[in-house]
Formats: sequence, structure tokens, C-alpha cells
Amino acid sequence: MDKYYHTNTDRILEQDFGIASTRVQSLRQAMRDIHKAVCYLDKHNLKLLWQHCPEIVNVANFYGKNEEDLRTFNWEELRND
Repeated sequence: MDKYYHTNTDRILEQDFGIASTRVQSLRQAMRDIHKAVCYLDKHNLKLLWQHCPEIVNVANFYGKNEEDLRTFNWEELRND
């Protein structure tokens, strides 16, 4: 029988990356919180974050790409402003 995963991110973290199932939920929650925080940034602050801490935006993008209907962030969109 296949294991049920709460989210696609959970499945990726555990199956694809081999992260312990006991850590998956807390990692997913942290990624969700980062994604939410980045979504609330205006373009100016998003640019600053991306320039100084691109890893945070990468985490937000990882989560956004793996869950349905979530925003992802593209540097090209920011450069055009």
C-alpha cells in the first residue's frame, strides 16, 4: 500500500530526498511560513531580500513550485520595474 503524504512537499522531502519522516512536517511548515512571508513583501523589499539572501527566495520558490496554485518569484519580473 502506498503511503499517504499530506502535501507534495512532504513526499519530495521524504521519498526523493530521503529526509526522516519525523522531520518532514516541521520542514514543510518552515517552508510554508517562508513562502507566506515572501509573498507579503512589496517589490522593493523582495529585491533587497533576493540580493542579500537569495537562499530564502529559493526556499519560497521550492515550496511554491511543489504545491498547487502558489506563487513563485522570478527575478526578471522584478528587473522590469
